Amino acid sequence: MTDMPPDVDAAELHAEADFRAFNDGHAARFAIFTAYLERHGLEHVFLPGQDPLAFDRRLRATPFPSAVTARAPDEMPRIGRETRRLRRALRHLRKAPRIRDWRARLAKR
Repeated sequence: MTDMPPDVDAAELHAEADFRAFNDGHAARFAIFTAYLERHGLEHVFLPGQDPLAFDRRLRATPFPSAVTARAPDEMPRIGRETRRLRRALRHLRKAPRIRDWRARLAKR
């Protein structure tokens, strides 16, 4: 879509769009998707006897962990220091006699 003017209105584009072909093909695409699930032994809420509302209730009641977020730029120096500290500790551990002996025994296996 390289010929769009800079002041194009997304709502107008949506209003002018014709989704009939997309919607007409949905049933066939959905049948392929559910056939894939069933072929691989994966149950889903659209099987006969399943209740999609029960699935929605279970999903709402599930306590998910919080989202993973990116680190803020001001945390990068601290992360760099921690990474260097961990690398130094790892080098120190690799030189420890007990670790050297353990690695040598593993290499002989």
